[in-house]
Amino acid sequence: MSKSEETRDRIARAALTLFVEQGVAATRTREIATAAGVAEGSIYRYFDSKEALARQLFKQVYVRYAEDLQAIAAKGTGFRTTWKAMVAHLCYAFDEDADAFRFLLITQHEHLGEISAELESPVEVVRAVMARAIENGEVSLRDPNLATALGLGAVVQAAIFVLYGQLKGPLSAWTEDIQTRSLKALR
Repeated sequence: MSKSEETRDRIARAALTLFVEQGVAATRTREIATAAGVAEGSIYRYFDSKEALARQLFKQVYVRYAEDLQAIAAKGTGFRTTWKAMVAHLCYAFDEDADAFRFLLITQHEHLGEISAELESPVEVVRAVMARAIENGEVSLRDPNLATALGLGAVVQAAIFVLYGQLKGPLSAWTEDIQTRSLKALR
């Protein structure tokens, strides 16, 4: 990794942490620079604005989740195995980088409209898995949107409870329970 890429990554990481702690609007570029250990002007070498930085972070994390879930779905291991792998992946991804997960949750309403249709969406990946499972009789619900909401809702709500201390983390400690209960809800 070049020094320039390293600096860009430090800025992005510092911004992500501050955005989660304070919100995008309340975070000042001066704070990002201090946290990243760079001059404030350095931010503008890599990003047009604080808002552009937030959009780029959202897109980066969103696409990474989609690609990871798509790789799991592409294995073609059947719904039950695929869903369990997706839940496990999301739980461990949360544990590895709760700030990234939380950033998606708290900024999705601001940024989802800016995500182009060409980009893979984690929700669309799960929806495609649910649609196939419904067609194959592996999920008893009639609507893949409802199946997606129920499935992802189990993971997201548990993650939110961990974030706010209502459920003792790590989230991955609850993987098996989330897998089992979400599969029951989908049958």
